[in-house]
Amino acid sequence: MQPKIEIAQILNQQQFWRESTQFLARQKYDLHAMTLCRTAKLGRHIDHCEKCKEVRVSYNSCRNRNCPKCQATYREKWILKREEEVLDVPYFHTVFTVPHHLNFLFLKYPKEMYDLLFLAAWETIKTFGRVSLQGEMGMIAVLHTWGQNLTLHPHLHCIIPGGALCNGKHWKCSDKTGKYLFPAKGLAKMFRAKLIHGIRKNELLRTILEG
Repeated sequence: MQPKIEIAQILNQQQFWRESTQFLARQKYDLHAMTLCRTAKLGRHIDHCEKCKEVRVSYNSCRNRNCPKCQATYREKWILKREEEVLDVPYFHTVFTVPHHLNFLFLKYPKEMYDLLFLAAWETIKTFGRVSLQGEMGMIAVLHTWGQNLTLHPHLHCIIPGGALCNGKHWKCSDKTGKYLFPAKGLAKMFRAKLIHGIRKNELLRTILEG
Protein backbone atom coordinates (compact mmCIF):
# COMPACT_ATOMS: atom_id res chain seq x y z
CA MET A 1 0.00 0.00 0.00
CA GLN A 2 1.39 3.39 -1.01
CA PRO A 3 1.89 5.69 2.01
CA LYS A 4 0.07 9.01 2.01
CA ILE A 5 3.28 10.89 2.57
CA GLU A 6 6.91 9.92 1.99
CA ILE A 7 9.83 10.87 4.21
CA ALA A 8 11.47 12.42 1.13
CA GLN A 9 8.56 14.86 0.88
CA ILE A 10 9.08 15.97 4.47
CA LEU A 11 12.82 16.38 4.01
CA ASN A 12 12.33 18.38 0.82
CA GLN A 13 9.74 20.62 2.43
CA GLN A 14 11.78 21.17 5.58
CA GLN A 15 15.25 22.14 4.38
CA PHE A 16 16.58 23.42 7.73
CA TRP A 17 18.71 20.30 8.24
CA ARG A 18 20.97 21.19 5.32
CA GLU A 19 22.40 24.29 7.04
CA SER A 20 21.89 23.23 10.66
CA THR A 21 24.99 22.74 12.80
CA GLN A 22 23.10 20.18 14.88
CA PHE A 23 23.53 17.52 12.19
CA LEU A 24 26.76 15.67 11.48
CA ALA A 25 28.10 15.56 7.93
CA ARG A 26 27.27 11.86 7.72
CA GLN A 27 23.70 12.49 8.87
CA LYS A 28 23.26 15.16 6.20
CA TYR A 29 24.63 12.73 3.63
CA ASP A 30 22.07 10.11 4.68
CA LEU A 31 19.19 12.59 4.65
CA HIS A 32 20.19 13.85 1.22
CA ALA A 33 20.25 10.27 -0.09
CA MET A 34 16.68 9.78 1.16
CA THR A 35 15.49 12.84 -0.77
CA LEU A 36 16.80 11.26 -3.98
CA CYS A 37 15.60 7.71 -3.33
CA ARG A 38 13.57 6.26 -6.19
CA THR A 39 13.52 9.50 -8.15
CA ALA A 40 14.68 10.29 -11.66
CA LYS A 41 17.88 11.82 -10.25
CA LEU A 42 19.21 8.33 -9.47
CA GLY A 43 18.29 6.90 -12.86
CA ARG A 44 15.94 4.07 -13.65
CA HIS A 45 15.84 0.44 -14.70
CA ILE A 46 13.44 -1.58 -16.82
CA ASP A 47 12.03 -4.98 -15.86
CA HIS A 48 10.63 -7.12 -18.67
CA CYS A 49 8.71 -10.35 -18.18
CA GLU A 50 9.25 -12.68 -21.15
CA LYS A 51 6.21 -14.73 -20.22
CA CYS A 52 3.52 -12.04 -19.97
CA LYS A 53 5.46 -9.38 -21.92
CA GLU A 54 4.82 -6.79 -19.21
CA VAL A 55 7.34 -3.97 -19.05
CA ARG A 56 7.82 -2.07 -15.80
CA VAL A 57 9.97 1.04 -15.37
CA SER A 58 11.26 1.75 -11.86
CA TYR A 59 13.48 4.46 -10.45
CA ASN A 60 16.63 3.32 -8.67
CA SER A 61 16.86 3.34 -4.88
CA CYS A 62 19.54 5.12 -2.84
CA ARG A 63 20.57 1.90 -1.04
CA ASN A 64 21.33 3.87 2.10
CA ARG A 65 21.04 1.63 5.14
CA ASN A 66 19.16 4.35 7.04
CA CYS A 67 16.52 4.81 4.36
CA PRO A 68 13.13 3.36 5.38
CA LYS A 69 12.50 2.32 1.77
CA CYS A 70 15.79 0.50 1.31
CA GLN A 71 16.61 -0.98 4.68
CA ALA A 72 13.71 -3.44 4.79
CA THR A 73 15.36 -5.95 2.46
CA TYR A 74 18.72 -5.74 4.20
CA ARG A 75 17.02 -6.04 7.60
CA GLU A 76 15.20 -9.20 6.58
CA LYS A 77 18.42 -10.73 5.21
CA TRP A 78 20.19 -9.87 8.47
CA ILE A 79 17.41 -11.42 10.56
CA LEU A 80 17.42 -14.62 8.47
CA LYS A 81 21.18 -14.88 8.88
CA ARG A 82 20.90 -14.48 12.65
CA GLU A 83 18.14 -17.10 12.82
CA GLU A 84 20.61 -19.61 11.37
CA GLU A 85 22.84 -18.96 14.39
CA VAL A 86 20.18 -19.35 17.09
CA LEU A 87 20.97 -22.02 19.68
CA ASP A 88 18.38 -24.25 21.33
CA VAL A 89 18.79 -22.47 24.68
CA PRO A 90 16.97 -19.71 26.57
CA TYR A 91 17.89 -16.15 25.55
CA PHE A 92 17.94 -12.99 27.65
CA HIS A 93 17.40 -9.39 26.57
CA THR A 94 19.70 -6.80 28.18
CA VAL A 95 19.90 -3.08 27.45
CA PHE A 96 23.02 -0.98 28.06
CA THR A 97 22.54 2.77 28.00
CA VAL A 98 24.45 5.90 28.97
CA PRO A 99 23.54 9.07 30.92
CA HIS A 100 22.40 12.02 28.84
CA HIS A 101 25.23 14.25 30.02
CA LEU A 102 27.58 12.16 27.81
CA ASN A 103 25.54 12.90 24.68
CA PHE A 104 27.83 15.73 23.62
CA LEU A 105 30.70 13.24 23.35
CA PHE A 106 28.63 10.97 21.10
CA LEU A 107 27.79 13.96 18.88
CA LYS A 108 31.35 15.23 18.68
CA TYR A 109 33.21 11.90 18.50
CA PRO A 110 30.66 9.26 17.42
CA LYS A 111 33.12 6.59 16.25
CA GLU A 112 35.20 6.65 19.41
CA MET A 113 32.18 6.69 21.72
CA TYR A 114 30.16 4.01 19.91
CA ASP A 115 33.22 1.76 19.79
CA LEU A 116 33.59 2.23 23.55
CA LEU A 117 29.88 1.55 24.10
CA PHE A 118 30.09 -1.81 22.33
CA LEU A 119 33.38 -2.70 23.99
CA ALA A 120 32.21 -1.85 27.52
CA ALA A 121 28.99 -3.84 27.08
CA TRP A 122 30.79 -6.90 25.68
CA GLU A 123 33.56 -6.80 28.29
CA THR A 124 30.89 -6.65 31.01
CA ILE A 125 28.98 -9.68 29.71
CA LYS A 126 32.20 -11.59 29.05
CA THR A 127 33.45 -10.95 32.59
CA PHE A 128 30.19 -12.04 34.21
CA GLY A 129 30.18 -15.18 32.07
CA ARG A 130 33.68 -16.16 33.11
CA VAL A 131 32.97 -15.54 36.80
CA SER A 132 29.46 -16.97 37.05
CA LEU A 133 29.53 -19.72 34.42
CA GLN A 134 33.28 -20.37 34.06
CA GLY A 135 32.99 -20.13 30.30
CA GLU A 136 32.88 -17.93 27.22
CA MET A 137 29.68 -16.03 26.50
CA GLY A 138 28.09 -14.99 23.22
CA MET A 139 26.04 -11.91 22.38
CA ILE A 140 24.28 -10.09 19.56
CA ALA A 141 24.13 -6.32 20.06
CA VAL A 142 22.02 -3.84 18.09
CA LEU A 143 22.74 -0.12 18.38
CA HIS A 144 19.92 2.37 18.83
CA THR A 145 20.96 6.01 18.72
CA TRP A 146 17.60 7.74 19.24
CA GLY A 147 14.80 7.40 21.76
CA GLN A 148 11.06 7.31 21.14
CA ASN A 149 10.87 11.09 21.43
CA LEU A 150 13.50 11.42 18.64
CA THR A 151 16.19 12.81 20.93
CA LEU A 152 19.71 11.42 21.09
CA HIS A 153 19.72 8.37 23.36
CA PRO A 154 22.57 5.93 22.59
CA HIS A 155 21.91 2.42 23.88
CA LEU A 156 22.50 -1.21 22.97
CA HIS A 157 19.89 -3.95 22.82
CA CYS A 158 21.71 -7.21 23.54
CA ILE A 159 20.42 -10.74 22.99
CA ILE A 160 22.42 -13.12 25.17
CA PRO A 161 22.21 -16.94 25.20
CA GLY A 162 21.63 -18.35 28.66
CA GLY A 163 24.87 -20.24 29.04
CA ALA A 164 28.56 -20.38 28.20
CA LEU A 165 31.05 -22.56 26.35
CA CYS A 166 33.43 -24.17 28.85
CA ASN A 167 36.94 -25.28 27.84
CA GLY A 168 35.99 -24.70 24.23
CA LYS A 169 34.03 -27.97 24.19
CA HIS A 170 31.12 -28.17 26.60
CA TRP A 171 28.05 -25.99 26.82
CA LYS A 172 27.00 -25.05 30.34
CA CYS A 173 23.45 -23.79 30.69
CA SER A 174 22.61 -21.13 33.21
CA ASP A 175 20.15 -22.12 35.94
CA LYS A 176 18.40 -18.76 35.61
CA THR A 177 14.76 -19.05 34.55
CA GLY A 178 13.45 -15.54 35.24
CA LYS A 179 13.89 -12.25 33.39
CA TYR A 180 17.54 -11.71 34.34
CA LEU A 181 20.62 -13.72 33.44
CA PHE A 182 22.90 -11.70 35.74
CA PRO A 183 22.12 -9.19 38.55
CA ALA A 184 21.07 -5.91 36.92
CA LYS A 185 22.78 -3.68 39.49
CA GLY A 186 26.04 -5.61 39.15
CA LEU A 187 25.95 -5.34 35.35
CA ALA A 188 25.24 -1.61 35.52
CA LYS A 189 28.07 -0.96 37.97
CA MET A 190 30.66 -2.85 35.92
CA PHE A 191 29.47 -1.40 32.60
CA ARG A 192 29.69 2.14 33.97
CA ALA A 193 33.20 1.52 35.30
CA LYS A 194 34.42 0.05 32.00
CA LEU A 195 32.90 2.87 29.93
CA ILE A 196 34.44 5.59 32.11
CA HIS A 197 37.76 3.74 32.12
CA GLY A 198 37.69 3.64 28.32
CA ILE A 199 36.96 7.38 28.09
CA ARG A 200 39.79 8.21 30.48
CA LYS A 201 42.23 6.03 28.51
CA ASN A 202 41.44 7.96 25.33
CA GLU A 203 43.44 11.20 25.53
CA LEU A 204 41.08 13.12 23.25
CA LEU A 205 37.92 12.09 25.08
CA ARG A 206 39.50 12.57 28.49
CA THR A 207 40.54 16.12 27.63
CA ILE A 208 37.06 17.03 26.44
CA LEU A 209 35.34 15.42 29.43
CA GLU A 210 37.61 16.97 32.04
CA GLY A 211 37.75 20.33 30.28
